[in-house]
Amino acid sequence: MTTTTEPDANRPRRSAPLPQLALTAVLTVGTLLLLVYVGELEGLAKAAGQNPKSGGGFQSFQKYLESLQGAVIPLAIPAATLGLIGGGIAYLIGSQIAQKLLGGVVIGLGLVLLSPELIK
Repeated sequence: MTTTTEPDANRPRRSAPLPQLALTAVLTVGTLLLLVYVGELEGLAKAAGQNPKSGGGFQSFQKYLESLQGAVIPLAIPAATLGLIGGGIAYLIGSQIAQKLLGGVVIGLGLVLLSPELIK
């Protein structure tokens, strides 16, 4: 009885070389990051004053901070409330981290609420 083997059965399989896969992955990720961050680079150029027609410079940066502050306050107040409740519960339980938690909440809320004065 004779057995026949296929010629490819004894040959080891070749996988794609690791350096080629790594290079392809790095180039793909780099291209995607470049496409994503192009808008942010344009905003940075405006803030630096490279486009004087659009009113770049620090005045537009201050307007950006003011609009960001207006968007953060409605989110900060409920988050601070939850933080104070969590810190109070931790204090009642006797947790050692309660003081740090409550201090962080108070300092964070103070910074958010005083941010209009800090921006001016």
